[in-house]
Amino acid sequence: MKKNELGGLLLRLRKEAGFSQGLLCSGVCSVSRYARIEREELEPDFFLLDRLMGRLGKSVERLEYVMPLSVYRIYERRQDIQEAILYGKLDEAENLLDLYEKEKLAEGSLHRQYILQERAQVAWIREKDPDEILKLLDQAIGETMPSEEEMKKEHCFSAEEGKLLLFRWEVSRKSRTASRNFEELKRLLRCICEQKTNRMDRSKIFPYAVLLYGEHAPEEKIITVRSLAEEALELLRDEGKLLYMPELLELCGKLLRKSGVPEEKLQAQLLDRMRQSLLETEQEYGISFEKYRLFDHVIRRFYIDAEMIRKTRTAVGMTQEKLSEDICAQETLARVETGRQTPQSRKLQQMMEKMGRGCGRVNMAMVTEQYETIELKQELSKYIHQEKHENAKEVLGKIKTRLDMNSPVNQQYVQAEQVDIDYAEKTADGKKCIERLRLLYRMTIRSDPEEECEFVLSTEEFRILSQMALIYFDNQQKDKSVFIYRRQVKQFSMTCVRPVFHILDWGVSKNNLALCMTGENGDLEEAISLSIESIKIDIKAGLGASLGRSLITIGDAWEQKRDERYVHYFKNGIFLLKLYKMDYLYHDVISHIQLMKFPDRNQFNDVLRWDGQFLK
Repeated sequence: MKKNELGGLLLRLRKEAGFSQGLLCSGVCSVSRYARIEREELEPDFFLLDRLMGRLGKSVERLEYVMPLSVYRIYERRQDIQEAILYGKLDEAENLLDLYEKEKLAEGSLHRQYILQERAQVAWIREKDPDEILKLLDQAIGETMPSEEEMKKEHCFSAEEGKLLLFRWEVSRKSRTASRNFEELKRLLRCICEQKTNRMDRSKIFPYAVLLYGEHAPEEKIITVRSLAEEALELLRDEGKLLYMPELLELCGKLLRKSGVPEEKLQAQLLDRMRQSLLETEQEYGISFEKYRLFDHVIRRFYIDAEMIRKTRTAVGMTQEKLSEDICAQETLARVETGRQTPQSRKLQQMMEKMGRGCGRVNMAMVTEQYETIELKQELSKYIHQEKHENAKEVLGKIKTRLDMNSPVNQQYVQAEQVDIDYAEKTADGKKCIERLRLLYRMTIRSDPEEECEFVLSTEEFRILSQMALIYFDNQQKDKSVFIYRRQVKQFSMTCVRPVFHILDWGVSKNNLALCMTGENGDLEEAISLSIESIKIDIKAGLGASLGRSLITIGDAWEQKRDERYVHYFKNGIFLLKLYKMDYLYHDVISHIQLMKFPDRNQFNDVLRWDGQFLK
């Protein structure tokens, strides 16, 4: 994103969606305040930005937020509440909600709505009186949304608000006095289908609507239900999400059995086995998504402004006196670096630019005015993750035509992605790829990539290091690979921001380091420990795409230790790899099993049978 372009981005997205200013900001801020945001006269707070982007159908999950510690603590409190509910610690969740309600910074309609909806969610899990839950939900919905009659005329709601409407409908069906009719659910589903949302945001709400529709639709709608259920299942598989996945696997299996076709009955059994692997993994770590309708998937990148300024200043060797010159008083900078004072956004930007690190409150991984380019970046990441190289090359070509390639940040991003594809397709050897990556890293940072540094790395700099480590590992230079991964893990341990708020980058480091530890001269106990930690964080973030890989790493370690537990981990890992379309790794594991000697191989006859029928 170009500097000072947040208001312009909102303006363009709003016009593309066909919303008036009043409709977009209804219930969350005044029209006059929103107009100032579009004119770049005022920055939205982070929670307001989350909601505005959500109403525009655009995910904020790939944006980088640089926030004051006080604001981060509110996001952290929300995560604590969510985790307490996941672990079934409902008394603790209610106590945390009481503390949240007392926060001075947590005032306003968005925060009141959150408190009310979470109280309703806890009451629902406790199986309290549906009418009491409905009162809480009506209050929560009323905080940011217009009356039902007004919504019939025109609507503009985020995935989070849409889930509230669906949750109210579901709860009402348990009420003896306030039950809502099926036509309302159909209308909500139609609105969700018509909204111009990206796939990431769509995955938060569409599967929930489909599950409710599938449960309550008349029998003659079975073809429609099946079509919707299959679409929702593929959406969750592509986006790597956990919420609603077991229920959708169950629904799709049920519909396949009803067809009476023998092959589809076998496919239903396969879905049952995938569901079993998923539920066993969740239960093994004491987490349950059952009845947790309002769970919020956590894929964020948060930084603390005080940490970023202090660490960058130390890395470039600049004194407080020098950095503060012509920007602010040295005493002010000292308070900023200790978190006692929040820097103005303009001052933050000036400081970071003076240190050669362009950065604002909200950042993208590239310099662009088009949010669609960020969506293409998400698509590219998915194809590279799944090793679909032809698709990746096509998307990278589209991205390149949309970017200003005079920007060093854009050059770095595009060329690093090209190196990844070239290495995967073996059109360039490891040594040449390492040299290309080293040069790309130094385009934006004054440090050698294989040396310790104090810089807070950008997403792309972090990714370049990960690419280098992977190539080193593939080319029998394990020590260099392990050094880089440990350096990355160390960086996350030296910030007050939790791993869950850097889940993608943190997960890559942990998983790859664990993989290194299963190799020659590795530490098998550390491999198991790292993988277990990754699984816990992934589940708490609602992410399933990497679970299979972590389970396989644990299984590999147990197999080397000659511990029979490896069979359990391999089996569950295999089905989760296939569920989340990690086909390249899946085939590697199947090949490993096929090379096993008897009787070890006999323990996987069921997996090999499925592979022969459907899993290929």
